[in-house]
Amino acid sequence: MFSRVSSGMMTSTFIRDIQRNLAKTVDLQNQISTGKKVSVPSDDPVGADRILNYDQIIASSEQYKKNVSDASDTASNTDKVLSSMEDALMRVRDLAVKASNEAPDNQQDRDAIADEIDSLMQYLVTQANQKFDGRYLFSGNKTQTTPFVAKKSVEFTYSGATQGAGAFNITMPQTINDGVAGSPSEAITSANSVKQVLVNGVAVAVNSVNVAGKTVNVTLGAGGLKATDKIEIQFDKIVSVEYQGDSGTREIEIGEGTKIGVSYAGATSENSGQASVFGKYSPDGTESASVEAFQKLIDLRDRIYKYQAVGGNIDDISQGITDVESIRSNI
Repeated sequence: MFSRVSSGMMTSTFIRDIQRNLAKTVDLQNQISTGKKVSVPSDDPVGADRILNYDQIIASSEQYKKNVSDASDTASNTDKVLSSMEDALMRVRDLAVKASNEAPDNQQDRDAIADEIDSLMQYLVTQANQKFDGRYLFSGNKTQTTPFVAKKSVEFTYSGATQGAGAFNITMPQTINDGVAGSPSEAITSANSVKQVLVNGVAVAVNSVNVAGKTVNVTLGAGGLKATDKIEIQFDKIVSVEYQGDSGTREIEIGEGTKIGVSYAGATSENSGQASVFGKYSPDGTESASVEAFQKLIDLRDRIYKYQAVGGNIDDISQGITDVESIRSNI
């Protein structure tokens, strides 16, 4: 039995074929104009999934490429900063050798040497606070925090026996040398170098200072002085450089599972055993909370300033040469 094919059916089939061919033509024209075989997932579900995977791979590769470029630029900038620091430290070493070997005949000459060391020390603090791409280079993970703060005061916690009201000699706190508590701070360089003394934030009368003995005689108030009291001695120059960063390292991913550090810990606590750019510091307040490298430079400067006042000891100045070499080696 044969079915009858009407002219209407033939016309409808012909029109559908034309429409289908037109749709394919439109798709081909769209692929040619966009350069894309798949415009929407329904064009090719399997192909669309592959395309998404490839897009993710390309995006990751582009990000890794950018990270590598950022890391390279940061490393280059860090290298420039450290190189400028080394040049400054070489000048400090030359000045220390001059003060030690040539032993200038008068304190005025020695003061000129100490003045230049002071300027170089402040320059080094500025360099240690350098930024790149809006981030500090030497503040560990705290890249938005200024790592080093130069202060004209020494702050520490009193740990001696309880003292009543009246006259009392406050001994300068110990500084940290290679992570070990050393001699009292050299900050007292003259009778006029101490500007004010505070006990728990309250000013006390300053009676006298002993340059050689490294003490300040004050008159304590009715509350006296007891263990855990906070003492702040203010000076006429920078005598402390404190660290505000942390001991972490900011890392950048340069490949899947591969990271590199692009910021560095400027200083670490004295018992951490961790490497840092400028050595140790004491965060607990029982010693002078000053970063090791800068404290060594400050001590060298102050030993030269008060060379005549304490009878002079070339060995103390010569120690500064060794200290500068250790700082350069660490950097």
